[in-house]
Amino acid sequence: MIERGKPEDREKVIASVIGQVLELSKHKFASNVVEKCVAFGTYNDRQMIIDEILEVNSDSSSPLLAMMKDGFGNYVIQKLLDVTEGEQRAQLVAKVKPQLLALKRYTYGKHLASSILPVIIISDLSVERLLVLSESRNQVPSSTSPPSTESLSKPIYPSANPPAPATMAPSRPELHVVPATPIDSISPLNRP
Repeated sequence: MIERGKPEDREKVIASVIGQVLELSKHKFASNVVEKCVAFGTYNDRQMIIDEILEVNSDSSSPLLAMMKDGFGNYVIQKLLDVTEGEQRAQLVAKVKPQLLALKRYTYGKHLASSILPVIIISDLSVERLLVLSESRNQVPSSTSPPSTESLSKPIYPSANPPAPATMAPSRPELHVVPATPIDSISPLNRP
C-alpha cells in the first residue's frame, strides 16, 4: 500500500506511523512498515520521522540510541541513512557518529556500526572535498593565462621512464604439491 498504493492511502499510513516511530521500529513486522514509510515517503515525511527519533525525551533518553541498539530498529536507521541526502543525512550522521564506539558493545549495534561506517566516511570526505574546493576558489591564481602546451606535454613521472608494467611473479620452487594418498589405503585406525 505504501509502495504501490494511492498517494492519499500512503499519507494515511505515514500519518499513523508518525508519533510512534520508536515503538513500531522495535516490532518485527511494524519495523518493515516504518522502513517503507522512510523509503517511499516525501522529503517532509522523512523529516518528521527524523525529528521524532532525534528528539531527546524528558528522561534524557534518545529514541535514536534505543533504535540503534534494537534488533529491528537498527534496520530503520540504516534505511534512513540509505535514502536521505544532504541536510537530512548530515543530521543523522552527526547524531550517530558519536555513538559508534558504544554501538560496538551491542549485538545489533555492531551490525549497524559496520554498515554505517562507509556512510560516515563518505560524508566526511564530501565535507573535506567541499572545504578544499572552497579554499581553492578563494585563492587568487598567480597568473590568469592558461597552461602552456609545453607543461601539458611533460611526463607525469619524475624520471623520463614510466614504471615497468606489473608481471607475474616467477614460480617459487619451495612450493610443491604433496602427492595424494589413495582412499583405499586410509583406514580408520591408520591415518597418515
